[in-house]
Amino acid sequence: MAKQQVSLVPSPEQLQRFQAVDPTLPALVFQARDRQLHREFVYAGMALGIAALGLILVVGGFVYLVMQGHSLEAKVLLGAGVLGLIAGFVRALAIPGLKRGLCLLSLNAALAWGWEFC
Repeated sequence: MAKQQVSLVPSPEQLQRFQAVDPTLPALVFQARDRQLHREFVYAGMALGIAALGLILVVGGFVYLVMQGHSLEAKVLLGAGVLGLIAGFVRALAIPGLKRGLCLLSLNAALAWGWEFC
């Protein structure tokens, strides 16, 4: 079975059929496409901004904790931030059965760093 390419722009034949039904319909299709692209762009920009804010908070918290003499807590904060970043990238790949593998990865990384769990 051949894959069909998904496009936001209909083929010229489809646009001609749309125009036969209503002359303003092709223009509406392009307006809808433009609005969808704008929404996706805004969503991507907001996600990037939130990720940058999260990075700044984690690094700032790490520096603050180190300066206050809480090195173990600083390692936990930085390790959790790094693991969260890795988890976001892995989750974006949409690998089946991800949650169980990610939990095991996080636990193994935490144990490798010598953290204790109560």
